[in-house]
Amino acid sequence: MARCSFCGSAYLIEQPPEQRTSPPQVFLPFALSLDEATKRIEEWLSTGLFHPGDLGREAKIERLEPIFVPIYLADCHAHSNWTASILHHGFKRVRRPIGFPDPPLGLEVETGIDRQALSGAHDASYPNIHSLASRGLDQHSFWSIADFDWSRLEPITAEVDTTVVFEAPVVDPAEAERAIRSRVEDLERSACRKMVPGEVVCELNVNTVVDIRTIRLAHVPVHAFGYRYRERSHAGWMNGVTGRIEGARPLSFGRIGAAVATAIGLAAAIVWLFRRRR
Repeated sequence: MARCSFCGSAYLIEQPPEQRTSPPQVFLPFALSLDEATKRIEEWLSTGLFHPGDLGREAKIERLEPIFVPIYLADCHAHSNWTASILHHGFKRVRRPIGFPDPPLGLEVETGIDRQALSGAHDASYPNIHSLASRGLDQHSFWSIADFDWSRLEPITAEVDTTVVFEAPVVDPAEAERAIRSRVEDLERSACRKMVPGEVVCELNVNTVVDIRTIRLAHVPVHAFGYRYRERSHAGWMNGVTGRIEGARPLSFGRIGAAVATAIGLAAAIVWLFRRRR
């Protein structure tokens, strides 16, 4: 809907559907070789308080594959208008009769609740908001290892090593934009909530306009690995630059029980010492 600046009349303007083009593609190169990745995995298996003590010795790495995982990376700007209602607990002293038949006046405290309406605006820029477009890697695991340095992104050229698999994205740009807008809206709602004073907020309404300035299809380096321990297979993911790992490790219930018993014993000892001093 457009409005004439001269006469003020409103009218519709029909436009053809937007012709979407593929976003530019960039990537982050691997910094860890397969040998370095294997060493990091072995160290990861050997650490942990609640895992079996022989996990590092008995676990056998069965699969280690470098993959370029696709994500959509966007730079956004958001403007939000918000309204909120908050509650104030008030206290006041009131003089009232406290005797009969000729009562003197005494002081009593009355409490009350007042509702206050507030409004405001918030602007912010959000660089490098990403939306995962992989079939094999889930969003939670990716967030756990996604401590990438986005300033090191490079354009994909003919000199890129083609022996490493570039996973094809399973999400189209339109769906990625919707996910990115939703993520920015959540961030804006949290930011607007911090602008509301007081702890008791009855109602918070946030209207956000998200402007996606740029969006790119980026491929990030991930080592996908699997290992076997006591006839059971487990899987994990490693950041191909920093070596950060997200994966499943078996638990040792004996170690967990010993830790719980130790904590209970320490708590009982503290209570006993406290009572003895009293």
